[in-house]
Amino acid sequence: MADIVDDTSGDFKKFLVEILKASRDESETANDQLAMDDAIALYKAGEGRWGTDEDKFIEILTKRSRAHLLAV
Repeated sequence: MADIVDDTSGDFKKFLVEILKASRDESETANDQLAMDDAIALYKAGEGRWGTDEDKFIEILTKRSRAHLLAV
């Protein structure tokens, strides 16, 4: 992890560090309501505002399962 911390910066660094923490949900099913909530949150964090809330994208993309992200 030290190499990533030393060789990257900004939001990309935050993203990689969160991925390396390995705290992603590994379930194979998706909660439809949570998927809808995350889709709305991502819209509001990106298209639905001026600028982008990168932390919201990082949170969802690094914590949610593959099945969940496909549902989003």
